[in-house]
Amino acid sequence: MKVGIVTGGTVEKEFVEAQLEKEAYDVLIAVDHGADFFLHSRFEPDYVVGDFDSVHPQTLALLEERGRAVIDRHPSEKDETDTELAIMQAIGLKADSITIYGATGSRMDHVLGNIQLLYTALKENVPCYLVDPGNRIRMVNRPVRIQREEQYGYYLSLIPFSGCVKNLTLRGLKYNVTDYDLPSGIARCVSNEIVEKTASIEFEAGILLIIESKKD
Repeated sequence: MKVGIVTGGTVEKEFVEAQLEKEAYDVLIAVDHGADFFLHSRFEPDYVVGDFDSVHPQTLALLEERGRAVIDRHPSEKDETDTELAIMQAIGLKADSITIYGATGSRMDHVLGNIQLLYTALKENVPCYLVDPGNRIRMVNRPVRIQREEQYGYYLSLIPFSGCVKNLTLRGLKYNVTDYDLPSGIARCVSNEIVEKTASIEFEAGILLIIESKKD
């Protein structure tokens, strides 16, 4: 089951609509302010999740009138963020993959928090992506191969999420390494490029953030 989540950061309507059309998600979840996107979209959410402190009151009322979406209200004072609740709901629905739109923007605390939430899905072995017009971000704890024709953008950056990623070996990239221990606190594997048909990212221990970025 493919689950798409639209949350309350920067949502570029045309981009997100094109993505929802292309990916044909089985379930769509709106998160708080992300529900405003659906008010003037041809897509309808299956679930609306949040404390609704930032969504326009009219939006929630209209979505309730339409009667399709399940409205999942939570108190504003809670441990989890609204986006975290949506990820947990997707996992509870037995999602095979989760893609989140609107998880980036000008609020860096929200951006970093949403990147942290990738670990919630990783612990459940559910692939999870944060996607915006310029970037696709995921978190992995096992080797990955990326086909050049399928990459998202141009640059490929690797950032250790755990303290150190052990015995990292990169092949098929402009800058390759072999059995390299990548520690936190440096930017050694930022802005690499795929130069062969397939890029291989292998490591023995640790957790990596993989960020594919388009040119400015």
